[in-house]
Amino acid sequence: MPSFYVDSYNPDGTLRELRPINSAPEKVKKSVVSDMNKAFYPSEFVVPLIDIVHEAVEEIFRGCIRGCRFCQTGFIYRPIREKSVDVICEQSRKLLESTGYDELSLCSLSPSDHSNVDNMLNTLLKQTEKEKINLSLPSLRVDNFSDELADKLNKVRRSGLTFAPEAGTQRLRDVINKNVTEEEVIRTCNTAFSNGWPP
Repeated sequence: MPSFYVDSYNPDGTLRELRPINSAPEKVKKSVVSDMNKAFYPSEFVVPLIDIVHEAVEEIFRGCIRGCRFCQTGFIYRPIREKSVDVICEQSRKLLESTGYDELSLCSLSPSDHSNVDNMLNTLLKQTEKEKINLSLPSLRVDNFSDELADKLNKVRRSGLTFAPEAGTQRLRDVINKNVTEEEVIRTCNTAFSNGWPP
């Protein structure tokens, strides 16, 4: 809490001292939810009367297995912590029942990096397909999009795809540790086009 600290600066503008007051700790320790399966997640929330980017949103894991140098979030939310498929499916069911939405977004920094993504999608599709509820995986990695994943995302209706190569040249992608090649970008685009997504 900023009001619990008094700052003072050197003549050159650098920080000289950050003094705690009101019994605040001198060093603030990071608080981490270690078990995502036991963390609170709302099963009901206010449904807005305007168009929104994501309708029903289920957080499937926190953190990231990648190490892109530009991504502050990827470092802040370490270590990676996943929800189990059972918890994801149960929370998603309650969320959809309480909101009436017909699209479920499975969110994380990189949803297709969930260690059990195929089983998760297969299990969710058993629940959502008969109700005509669409599954969405925003922010997909270029290097792990496949025909199998495209087929699962096409089961109800085709939503948009977002891929992030992050830089226009291979040299820059290597510098920021994106670890995505131009060949992978082209292959992934071709996979999306061949599975019905428009260019």
